Amino acid sequence: MRMPSQERWHAKVLTYSPVERLGGSSVSSSVNNPVWSRLELMGEYDTPIVSIVDDDESVRRSLGNLLASAGFRVETFASAEAFLQSAHPEQTGCLVLDLRMPGMNGLDLLRHLSGTGSRIPAIILTAHGDDEAREQSLQAGAVAFLSKPFNGKALLDAVRTALDQGGRRPG
Repeated sequence: MRMPSQERWHAKVLTYSPVERLGGSSVSSSVNNPVWSRLELMGEYDTPIVSIVDDDESVRRSLGNLLASAGFRVETFASAEAFLQSAHPEQTGCLVLDLRMPGMNGLDLLRHLSGTGSRIPAIILTAHGDDEAREQSLQAGAVAFLSKPFNGKALLDAVRTALDQGGRRPG
Protein backbone atom coordinates (compact mmCIF):
# COMPACT_ATOMS: atom_id res chain seq x y z
CA MET A 1 0.00 0.00 0.00
CA ARG A 2 1.36 3.41 -0.94
CA MET A 3 1.21 6.25 1.53
CA PRO A 4 -0.46 9.52 0.42
CA SER A 5 2.91 11.26 0.04
CA GLN A 6 4.03 8.49 -2.32
CA GLU A 7 0.79 8.85 -4.28
CA ARG A 8 1.52 12.56 -4.76
CA TRP A 9 5.00 11.72 -6.06
CA HIS A 10 3.56 9.05 -8.34
CA ALA A 11 1.02 11.44 -9.84
CA LYS A 12 3.63 14.17 -10.27
CA VAL A 13 5.99 11.88 -12.14
CA LEU A 14 3.22 10.84 -14.49
CA THR A 15 2.38 14.43 -15.38
CA TYR A 16 5.86 15.35 -16.67
CA SER A 17 6.20 15.42 -20.41
CA PRO A 18 8.81 13.06 -21.93
CA VAL A 19 10.97 16.07 -22.76
CA GLU A 20 11.05 17.21 -19.13
CA ARG A 21 11.72 13.69 -17.85
CA LEU A 22 14.70 13.30 -20.17
CA GLY A 23 16.04 16.79 -19.55
CA GLY A 24 15.37 17.89 -23.13
CA SER A 25 14.24 21.30 -24.13
CA SER A 26 12.09 21.45 -27.23
CA VAL A 27 10.95 18.14 -28.66
CA SER A 28 7.32 17.02 -28.93
CA SER A 29 4.86 17.62 -26.12
CA SER A 30 2.84 14.87 -24.47
CA VAL A 31 -0.12 15.78 -26.68
CA ASN A 32 1.80 14.39 -29.66
CA ASN A 33 2.79 11.22 -27.81
CA PRO A 34 -0.18 8.87 -27.28
CA VAL A 35 1.72 6.58 -24.90
CA TRP A 36 2.75 9.43 -22.62
CA SER A 37 -0.74 10.98 -22.79
CA ARG A 38 -2.15 7.66 -21.55
CA LEU A 39 0.34 7.67 -18.67
CA GLU A 40 -0.68 11.21 -17.79
CA LEU A 41 -4.32 10.15 -17.71
CA MET A 42 -3.47 7.22 -15.44
CA GLY A 43 -1.76 9.60 -13.02
CA GLU A 44 -4.65 12.02 -13.28
CA TYR A 45 -7.48 9.57 -12.70
CA ASP A 46 -6.16 6.76 -10.52
CA THR A 47 -6.51 8.89 -7.39
CA PRO A 48 -10.00 9.90 -6.27
CA ILE A 49 -10.77 13.57 -5.84
CA VAL A 50 -11.54 15.08 -2.46
CA SER A 51 -14.05 17.79 -3.36
CA ILE A 52 -14.33 20.74 -0.99
CA VAL A 53 -17.60 22.68 -1.11
CA ASP A 54 -17.56 25.86 0.99
CA ASP A 55 -18.69 29.40 0.27
CA ASP A 56 -15.71 30.90 2.16
CA GLU A 57 -12.72 31.25 -0.18
CA SER A 58 -10.16 31.28 2.65
CA VAL A 59 -11.59 28.04 4.05
CA ARG A 60 -11.48 26.41 0.60
CA ARG A 61 -7.88 27.51 0.16
CA SER A 62 -6.70 26.34 3.60
CA LEU A 63 -8.55 23.01 3.36
CA GLY A 64 -7.18 22.47 -0.13
CA ASN A 65 -3.64 23.20 1.01
CA LEU A 66 -3.96 20.86 4.01
CA LEU A 67 -5.36 17.98 1.97
CA ALA A 68 -2.95 18.47 -0.93
CA SER A 69 0.00 18.51 1.49
CA ALA A 70 -1.18 15.09 2.72
CA GLY A 71 -1.13 13.78 -0.86
CA PHE A 72 -4.80 14.02 -1.78
CA ARG A 73 -6.05 15.22 -5.15
CA VAL A 74 -8.30 18.21 -4.36
CA GLU A 75 -10.91 20.27 -6.18
CA THR A 76 -12.74 23.20 -4.58
CA PHE A 77 -16.19 24.64 -5.24
CA ALA A 78 -17.81 27.84 -3.94
CA SER A 79 -21.29 26.28 -3.87
CA ALA A 80 -23.17 23.01 -3.99
CA GLU A 81 -24.59 24.05 -7.34
CA ALA A 82 -21.09 24.59 -8.77
CA PHE A 83 -20.10 21.10 -7.60
CA LEU A 84 -23.17 19.51 -9.21
CA GLN A 85 -22.56 21.36 -12.50
CA SER A 86 -18.91 20.29 -12.66
CA ALA A 87 -17.48 17.15 -14.22
CA HIS A 88 -16.17 16.04 -10.83
CA PRO A 89 -19.10 14.35 -9.03
CA GLU A 90 -18.32 11.08 -10.84
CA GLN A 91 -14.64 11.21 -9.85
CA THR A 92 -15.17 12.38 -6.26
CA GLY A 93 -14.13 9.88 -3.62
CA CYS A 94 -14.98 12.13 -0.68
CA LEU A 95 -16.83 15.39 -0.12
CA VAL A 96 -15.89 17.96 2.51
CA LEU A 97 -18.96 20.18 2.89
CA ASP A 98 -19.81 23.34 4.75
CA LEU A 99 -23.17 22.91 6.46
CA ARG A 100 -24.39 26.47 5.98
CA MET A 101 -24.03 28.05 2.56
CA PRO A 102 -26.24 30.34 0.48
CA GLY A 103 -28.50 28.45 -1.92
CA MET A 104 -28.19 24.69 -1.53
CA ASN A 105 -26.49 23.98 1.80
CA GLY A 106 -24.35 20.95 2.68
CA LEU A 107 -27.27 18.96 4.08
CA ASP A 108 -29.37 19.71 0.98
CA LEU A 109 -26.49 18.54 -1.22
CA LEU A 110 -26.17 15.29 0.75
CA ARG A 111 -29.90 14.66 0.41
CA HIS A 112 -29.82 15.48 -3.31
CA LEU A 113 -26.94 13.08 -3.94
CA SER A 114 -28.63 10.36 -1.92
CA GLY A 115 -31.83 10.87 -3.91
CA THR A 116 -29.93 10.32 -7.15
CA GLY A 117 -28.34 7.12 -5.85
CA SER A 118 -24.91 8.62 -5.30
CA ARG A 119 -23.11 7.33 -2.23
CA ILE A 120 -20.12 9.67 -2.05
CA PRO A 121 -18.84 9.67 1.55
CA ALA A 122 -19.12 13.17 3.01
CA ILE A 123 -17.66 15.10 5.92
CA ILE A 124 -19.62 18.05 7.25
CA LEU A 125 -17.75 21.08 8.60
CA THR A 126 -19.63 23.80 10.42
CA ALA A 127 -19.20 26.73 12.76
CA HIS A 128 -22.89 26.41 13.66
CA GLY A 129 -23.14 22.83 14.80
CA ASP A 130 -25.70 21.55 17.22
CA ASP A 131 -26.97 18.08 18.09
CA GLU A 132 -29.91 18.34 15.69
CA ALA A 133 -27.70 19.38 12.75
CA ARG A 134 -25.26 16.59 13.59
CA GLU A 135 -28.05 13.99 13.70
CA GLN A 136 -29.60 15.21 10.44
CA SER A 137 -26.22 15.17 8.70
CA LEU A 138 -25.38 11.66 9.85
CA GLN A 139 -28.85 10.43 8.85
CA ALA A 140 -28.36 11.98 5.40
CA GLY A 141 -25.16 9.99 4.96
CA ALA A 142 -22.32 12.08 6.40
CA VAL A 143 -19.50 9.94 7.78
CA ALA A 144 -18.21 12.71 10.05
CA PHE A 145 -19.37 16.01 11.52
CA LEU A 146 -16.59 18.42 12.55
CA SER A 147 -16.94 21.82 14.19
CA LYS A 148 -14.95 24.83 12.98
CA PRO A 149 -12.28 25.51 13.97
CA PHE A 150 -11.33 21.89 13.44
CA ASN A 151 -8.19 19.90 14.16
CA GLY A 152 -6.25 19.20 10.96
CA LYS A 153 -5.40 15.64 12.02
CA ALA A 154 -9.08 14.94 12.75
CA LEU A 155 -10.01 16.11 9.25
CA LEU A 156 -7.28 14.03 7.60
CA ASP A 157 -8.38 10.98 9.60
CA ALA A 158 -12.01 11.60 8.60
CA VAL A 159 -11.06 11.91 4.91
CA ARG A 160 -9.07 8.66 5.05
CA THR A 161 -12.00 6.92 6.76
CA ALA A 162 -14.43 8.30 4.18
CA LEU A 163 -12.26 7.10 1.29
CA ASP A 164 -11.92 3.68 2.93
CA GLN A 165 -15.71 3.44 3.33
CA GLY A 166 -16.18 4.42 -0.29
CA GLY A 167 -13.59 1.86 -1.36
CA ARG A 168 -11.69 4.55 -3.25
CA ARG A 169 -8.75 5.41 -1.01
CA PRO A 170 -5.46 6.10 -2.80
CA GLY A 171 -2.75 3.47 -2.53
